Order: sequence, then structure tokens, then C-alpha cells
Amino acid sequence: MKRKLTLHRKSEHLGIFFNKYGQEWARGWYFIHRGHHSDRPGVVYICCPAPDWYTFKLDIGRIPFKTTCNFWLWRGFYPQLGRTGNILIKSGDYILGLYVPRHSLYLTDILYDLNDMDAAYWVLRRIFQVLDIPPTPRLKASEIIVGADPEFLLSNGKEFIQASQVYSSHYDPVGCDGAGDQLELRPNPGTPREVIRNLKYLFKLVQKDGYDIHIGDQFPLGGHIHVGVGYRVKPDRSLLAVFDDFLGRPTRDLCERYGYGGLSDWESKPWGFEYRTPSAIIFADPTIARISLKMIRNITKLAIQEKEITYNPTPTVEDYCRVCGLRKKEAEQFLNFTRDAQKYKTSILGFWKLVPNRKTWPLLVRFEDDWSQNAISYIKEKVRKWRLKKPIKITLFGLCKERGKVNTIPVPGHKIVNVMIDPCWVGVARSIRMRGKDISVFTKALRRHIRRRFNA
Repeated sequence: MKRKLTLHRKSEHLGIFFNKYGQEWARGWYFIHRGHHSDRPGVVYICCPAPDWYTFKLDIGRIPFKTTCNFWLWRGFYPQLGRTGNILIKSGDYILGLYVPRHSLYLTDILYDLNDMDAAYWVLRRIFQVLDIPPTPRLKASEIIVGADPEFLLSNGKEFIQASQVYSSHYDPVGCDGAGDQLELRPNPGTPREVIRNLKYLFKLVQKDGYDIHIGDQFPLGGHIHVGVGYRVKPDRSLLAVFDDFLGRPTRDLCERYGYGGLSDWESKPWGFEYRTPSAIIFADPTIARISLKMIRNITKLAIQEKEITYNPTPTVEDYCRVCGLRKKEAEQFLNFTRDAQKYKTSILGFWKLVPNRKTWPLLVRFEDDWSQNAISYIKEKVRKWRLKKPIKITLFGLCKERGKVNTIPVPGHKIVNVMIDPCWVGVARSIRMRGKDISVFTKALRRHIRRRFNA
């Protein structure tokens, strides 16, 4: 099997443009085609509306090339960017675009036609030169970093629980995925070894809270790998095919994905792209996780260098060593893992040399009816610090506003209403749920209730 590996910036003809000239632009800038609905800093927008509001004009001189008429199409009006200091860019009588200093560059469709590549190259170089935006050398392979946001099952040691009931953030290092069922860990990026150290630290945080982490088939568990190159890129089909052959195809079916994570599945990101095919089982073992990240990083290096590679239809140990840059022992470890991965469908903390905390248990709280987000966050933060003698799940539900300051457990300053059938169900006054009044008093009362009724 023979493949030519390349990596393109994301736009209509930008891949061809950069391959032809080998020119990279200022670090932190990336290119988007028809991206006129966003206003993000550090972007060169190609073929988008731009304002005619400006304080002075910048004439880059007449272009010494013949171009198609589409090169000069002026695509509308963008008044929300009209501010003091904007620079209108012209070439003779033609408007090329607008520059918002230290923010964004908006251009007409200079890459509409392949015949305009020479002219577009001259225009971009001239604009960056006149605006004093220094171009940087082509990306070095050593500058590629990797990351991940693997998904797992969360357990309290007795049963699987919905991760969002404990870790509800979609952005913090320890949180939940979009559906809320899976635990999602987001370690800081870096080299493969650095990512593994950062991921183990997040495992320790969950372990310290008294929870266990599992791999299983109850929910789809993605093992997404991030590839950071410093700007938004579009991975070539050949590059994704190599990812699939060496990592995606051998691992994607090792645990249930429920339709997620097809072959060559990827997603564009401001810093590069995300490869979404592997299942999270590759993160069940730190050695396999490091090897997987190492493979993706080394294959991407070949794409940056525009290497041509060959390997067997079913990659061998020698292929893994030659293409992925693995040692023979690492290649054998990975292939043995893919043949015997079922043993990892269990608690995985042991594989990371961590032991779940079984001397005490966390309280699991479920909220029903209307709650303010501040009240939920406050209660969750408080109960995370409680260590119980046994696993307990409490449901907090709402009592109607007309009842006033009443709860189904004794709370100082409130009345008690005896509608509680099950001690695991606690009714809460609306003033506590929606306005946060006396919420600290209620939280202390809930702790006393658990100690008295459950001896925990």
C-alpha cells in the first residue's frame, strides 16, 4: 500500500496554494474560506463580506499578474467591524479587503481560480509585508503536540452513575460529555509522555472523590486524539487512511461505539484537528495510550514533511516500527493489546496503578423539578467533600411555591411537612431551590439527615 501524506490548511484552494509555494504565514493566524459569520481574532477570511468603513487606505500597488475577474469581486458590507483604525486594502482602483489591526484580515476571493495562484501569492506576501505581519518558517515536525479527551464510565463502586450528576462541566479537566452520561477527561496537551502524566493526575482526582472509572459497552466511549499544529488544518484523506490502518481500524470496535467514530472521522479545531475514530479502550492502559499518541504524532510528522510511505494492507510489526516510529517492543505490545482487549472492560484504575478509595463513599445527588444552576453547583460542591460509610443516592425534589418555607427534613427557620415516604427522597422549598436563600443551612440539615437516617 502506497500513500502520499500531506496536511492542508482548511480552505477551498489553500491546500494547493501552500503545497505549491511552501509558505506559512504568521504564527497564530489561520485561513478560513467563506467564514464571514464569525468575528474571531487571528484569522484570514477569504471571500467574505467586509466593511467600507476605514480611517485610511493602504495601496499595495498594482498586481503584476493577469487574474480572472472573480479575483476582484467585492462581497458586500460588514458594518459591525467599522471602527477607528481599520485599514482598507486596495490595488490601484480595486478593493482587495480590510485589515482590523491585531485582529483579522478580510479579503476578496483571491483563491477562487487556480490560475490566480501566482497573483494570490504576491498579494498575500505584499499585504503581510506592508502591514508588518512577519511570516514564520514552515512548521517543524518537532512542534507538533498531541492531546486527548477520552470518555469513560463512572461508578460509585456499586453501580454505574450518570457522570453529569457529579461532574457537570463541559470545559473543565474533569467533566462530562455532551450527553451527560460519560465521564470525559481533558488532560493538558504536550508530548505523549506529558499527556499520560496529565491524564493520570485527572484519574487521581476522580479516585480521590471516591469514584471508580470503567471501560464497558453501556455507552459509546470515544478515545479522541488531538493533533495540535498551531492553526486550523484539514487532514488529507491519505493521512486519515494511515491513521485508520494503524490505529483506528484495530481499536474502534474493541468497545461499543453505537454509530460514533466511523473510519476517518475527524473534526476541525482552531489549533489543528481531532481524530475521532478510536474507542476509549486505548486509554485503559497507560502504555497503550502513550503508544497510540506516539503513533498519531509521528504519522503527522510525515505529513508535515510530505513523505511518501508504503506498508502492507494489514500493517506488520515492521510497518509499525518504520511508519509510526515505534520500537519493536512497543509495536508488539500494541498488537497484543488489540488481540486481548476484553480484559480491559472493567475498572481501569488498577492498570494505572491506582486503587479506588473503598474506605469511604461519595454521596450521589439527583435533582428533580426546577433548580437554579447556582443552587445545584453549591450543593454539589459541598457534598463532594462528604465521606460516607456506604454508598447512598439522594433525590432532591421541589415543593411548590404556595407551601412557603417548608421542607421534608428539619431545617432551622423552616417548617417541616411530613410527605416523605422514602428517606432517599427529600423535598426542598422553592426559596432554597430558585433563590438560594438559606442554602447553606439546608445543606447542613441534609448532612444531619443522612447521619441520622442512614447511620452514615
